[in-house]
Amino acid sequence: MNIVLATILACAAAYPIPNPEAIAQVRAGEQKTAYASWWGFDPNDATAALQAAIDSGATKVIVEDMKTPWVVRPIRLADDQELVLEPGVVLLAQRGEFRGSNDSLLGASGKKNIRITAPGATLRMWRDDYDRPPYQKAEWRHGLNIRSCTGVRITGLTIVESGGDGIYLGVSQKGMTNTDVEIRDVVCDRNYRQGISVISAKNLLIENTILRATAGTAPMAGIDFEPNHSDEVLVNCLMRNCHMEGNNGDGFLFALHNLAHDSIPISIRIENCRSVGNRNGFRLNTGNGGPRTCMPGSIEVIDCRFEGSEQAGLAISNKPAEGCRVRFERCRIVNAARNQPKVAPIQFSTSAESTLNIGGVEFADVTITDSQDRRPVGYGDRAGGLKLTDLRGTLAVERQGQRINYPLDQKTLDAWFPFQAFQPFPPFDLSTVRWDPTPPPSVPPAGWSCRVRQRGHSEFIFWAQAGQEVTFTLGLKRVGKSSTPKMSVAVVTPADRRDNLPQMSGEGEKSYTLRTEQPGSYRIVCEPGNSTVQVVSCSLPMSLYVE
Repeated sequence: MNIVLATILACAAAYPIPNPEAIAQVRAGEQKTAYASWWGFDPNDATAALQAAIDSGATKVIVEDMKTPWVVRPIRLADDQELVLEPGVVLLAQRGEFRGSNDSLLGASGKKNIRITAPGATLRMWRDDYDRPPYQKAEWRHGLNIRSCTGVRITGLTIVESGGDGIYLGVSQKGMTNTDVEIRDVVCDRNYRQGISVISAKNLLIENTILRATAGTAPMAGIDFEPNHSDEVLVNCLMRNCHMEGNNGDGFLFALHNLAHDSIPISIRIENCRSVGNRNGFRLNTGNGGPRTCMPGSIEVIDCRFEGSEQAGLAISNKPAEGCRVRFERCRIVNAARNQPKVAPIQFSTSAESTLNIGGVEFADVTITDSQDRRPVGYGDRAGGLKLTDLRGTLAVERQGQRINYPLDQKTLDAWFPFQAFQPFPPFDLSTVRWDPTPPPSVPPAGWSCRVRQRGHSEFIFWAQAGQEVTFTLGLKRVGKSSTPKMSVAVVTPADRRDNLPQMSGEGEKSYTLRTEQPGSYRIVCEPGNSTVQVVSCSLPMSLYVE
């Protein structure tokens, strides 16, 4: 018994106990640098000690290597502070915790002047745990969650197996972007959703950073630039000397479909970076539903190499020839889509909803090394009748010891894709149409229900007399395992006035009644998002409205 007690006491004495005198000096402002161990260290749960050290007001908090991990629940970072993780330190997510869908290992919202200095230190979570019960499926359990912060410097950190992104640069308050952010010498390894997600940032530098082996839930990219709303920004963003490798998704992903013509012009530059063994080496997707979806700005890709991608080296979809300019300079595409001979090294495409011609891309001194006998550029037009146009520069293709130069002029593009030489039909402008009812007036039969289910933005149109009472019932239905459905509903009057109606929440049906003020066509505008909306019943004929 005495031997056991002595062993327990010896183990307890191996870890620091709280130091009240040092803590008091920090709180009094007499000591600007604090050691986290002054608040003690519990190898089973070090959350309270580490959080207290961060909240102490010290300008620098040093986390020592205890030769065992600092096991913690979610930790909040502080303003005007440098957090120093000594080499060998591991901040380890406490197993069984992080049940909240947004629980991140380290987080900051609306903070300023944050430094994380951590060469040789690691943030580690339990990615596979979060992908099964009892955890609710989510993609936001990030390693480092930075939202609407200013003056952030992250150096030398390795972030492993988070339940979301290694680093997330998001927005916690509308209109407040992340500003002056530097990420240097960071490794994001085996994270669940992305290596890094950039939702909104101004003056962003990512340098000497490795983003690899992302797997778990889409998009699974090395890095994803993806604003959620049109008022979010990507301004003066620079990636330099970075390496994307072995991600289940794309190496570089630019999902910019939420930006529009009135968004702040983007400015993104990628220098001397490499993508190896990802799905697409580089993938860009923008809006293309008319001139208002053409985002302004520029993307420059300089001295980069895209190698061994499963699909295309460069994949560009829905990119209108107008709007944002894209330029590739002194880049190489090596052995793209080796097992998919029908996929070109550079692949352009439209979606069924696209309305504008594709293009607006320049290639300066770009070389493709390809073992397949195929065109360097492919074009898939799902919309039908849209041209691939305004490509500039020259592509050099190296194959079996030969080098062929292809000028990217319209004559070459029309020869490669003969279908686009046909005369296109211009889009039909519905704004000039006057809508009238078909005589005689009709009434939907009893028990009628529309079987069409619309996902995403959906509009329906009906014609009514002045002072007429109109009733209709909408059905909202979840798709797959997506989150609880929510849907905004509005009516647009013949005078083009938009009136919001009560929103729907949760699966089911909801009936609406409105009295019209004037004769004419009325539109019901629904936003079911990832769920679907259906017209279950209506007192007047109601049709789909699709521009």
